[in-house]
This record gives sequence, C-alpha cells and structure tokens, in this order.
Amino acid sequence: MKILILPRYEPQAASSRYRFYQYIPYLKTQGWEVTVKPLLSNNYIKYLYEKTPLPVGEILLGYFERMIQILNKKNFDLIWLQQEAFPWIPSFIEKIIVSRKTKIVADYDDAFFHRYDQNKNLIVRSLLKDKIDSVMEYSDMVLAGNNYLLERAKLNNKNVKLFPTVVDTNIFKNTNPIKDDVFTIGWIGSPGTSKYIKLIEDVLKEVSLEKDIRINLIGANKIKINGVSLNHIKWDQNTEVEEISKFDVGI
Repeated sequence: MKILILPRYEPQAASSRYRFYQYIPYLKTQGWEVTVKPLLSNNYIKYLYEKTPLPVGEILLGYFERMIQILNKKNFDLIWLQQEAFPWIPSFIEKIIVSRKTKIVADYDDAFFHRYDQNKNLIVRSLLKDKIDSVMEYSDMVLAGNNYLLERAKLNNKNVKLFPTVVDTNIFKNTNPIKDDVFTIGWIGSPGTSKYIKLIEDVLKEVSLEKDIRINLIGANKIKINGVSLNHIKWDQNTEVEEISKFDVGI
C-alpha cells in the first residue's frame, strides 16, 4: 500500500511534526510505502518567526509541485492531507484539482477554518469562509484533534474520528529526574502563540509572590511580565525532550 502524506510544513513546525512525521516509522513497519511532500519549506517558518525575507519563489514552487503530485495521485492508495491542499485558494479551484479517485484523509489539529470565516478582510471571508468545510466534505475521512474540531467536521462528513495530538512516550522520557528546590513551570510553543501567555499574567504574578518559582518559556518571543522571572529558551529539536523534562508542571 502506498500513502502520500501532504503536510503543510517540514518537520521543524510542530503541527506537522506531531500530526504526521512522528508516525512515519510506524507506518513503514506496517508495510506502507510512504512518500512525504510538504508544501512549505523551513525558510517559510523562518519568515514567520524570525522575520526573514518571504521566500516567494519557494512558495510558488511548492504550490506547483503539489499540483503535480495531486494530479499524479493515482500512484497512491491514500492521501493524508494537513488542513487543505492549497491555502488561500478558493474551494472550487481546489475541487477541480483534487478528485475522489484516491482516498483522502483530511487532518486538523486546530480551528484552522476560523482563519477564513473570521478573517477581518471582507474579500477573504466572502471567498474562503466555507473553504475548510468544503475540504472536509470532499475527504473520505476527517481526523479531528479535539472535540471542537470534531463537531465542526461532523457537519460536513459522516466519517470523522477524534485523533488528539500526542507525543511518542518512547522518546519523551524524564531525562532529568533530579530537581532542585526551585519549582519550575514550563511552557512550549512558538513566537506566534506566546501572546497567550499574557492571558495568565496575573496568575503567574500571584504564584511568584507565594512561592519561589522558575518559569521556562521554550520557543516564545521575548516577553516580559513585571515581577515574574522568565527564562527564554530557544526551541531546538535536539534538546526539546531534555528541556521539557526540567518542568515540574507544564502550562
């Protein structure tokens, strides 16, 4: 059996890494012949998080290569798709390219549809508000990362499965069992999601007054909370497990 995996990003992006790439070794042990073709390169991730120049040429090439891959999908028994085939492209165009001759599984780990149906731009809302619903509808199965996504998917597809995002416990082991006396609260995310730490700013201040704590932020922007000591740690796949194992509790 041959499967074509179409993640949005390369492994550096957590959403693609944990929804797709971590399952590839297992799929191979089950006899699947796996082909992986991400749409966007790590240079696009750098553009998002490090404000490097937008890699326009790579993006256009990625769209072109994906179109060729999908047009040649008869070579595969199954396509496992992250979110949508062509971001920001209206559903009627995507439907022309993506037919039902090959089984398609659409995968969602967040409320991606709100990027379109709640967009501030009227043109985007008008053209794309139903885009993700359309992808769910033409797919043979939808995998939903949580109950909120599950309920949305059920409105568009009868074959929907709850498929939470998990980590491989054979990899994520406690490599630092010896703790010091400082209670460590940990957070891991991206520069784009670090703004949500501000939602618990008052709680962190209150806890800091009552207890000697350390707050480790992995992958966050350089944020400040008055009266709270924040340790900013650059995300690195090679040290991710070690850094998480230093947490006493994660948020």
